Amino acid sequence: MEYHSFRGNFEQNNVDIKVEEYQKAVSGLASAGSELFFKNSNPLHAAIVLNNIVLYSEKTVRIYDTDLSGDIAMLLTEFETSINDFVRVHRKLLKILVKKKTTSNEFQRFLVSLANSYPENLIIKLANDAIKKEIVDNFERDLNFTVGDESKFRLEYGDNNERKAYCSFNNKKCSNTLVSVFDKHFPNCEKYEIDA
Repeated sequence: MEYHSFRGNFEQNNVDIKVEEYQKAVSGLASAGSELFFKNSNPLHAAIVLNNIVLYSEKTVRIYDTDLSGDIAMLLTEFETSINDFVRVHRKLLKILVKKKTTSNEFQRFLVSLANSYPENLIIKLANDAIKKEIVDNFERDLNFTVGDESKFRLEYGDNNERKAYCSFNNKKCSNTLVSVFDKHFPNCEKYEIDA
């Protein structure tokens, strides 16, 4: 895969990009279905990319994440609206696998409530050891990722504080690799329940 540098338009090292410019640039790539392969980091920029994956997916979004803490999602108010519209209004499919439970929070309650209201459109499960092992075996590290329609993806390779990731809005090869692992294990994972 070829990596492109976006000096002046996208973040690189310590370059500070205005949020509005970043949102506009990412939205442009998403709406065009761009094959561009780019880096993404910092929690707010992660939320912007993830929001655009949800906005521009026609059928299914798969999320494999550490937990439902909302540490990324709650940074961008539009993200919760996008998820709500994706599931409730457009009746598309959102599948979420989380590696661990987290203490109850606003974002978790929002997702679980939405899943309970639209169980055919939002399914949240707790990742089993088999998928965790396969991810580490195949990618040589633990990862978080989001894939939209087997073509759009954000693959997080940094630690949870850095949120470093590779992204593309039109890369079927990488997206299909992630979907294959996700779909192989998803049926065998247990439903996510909020502890009382």
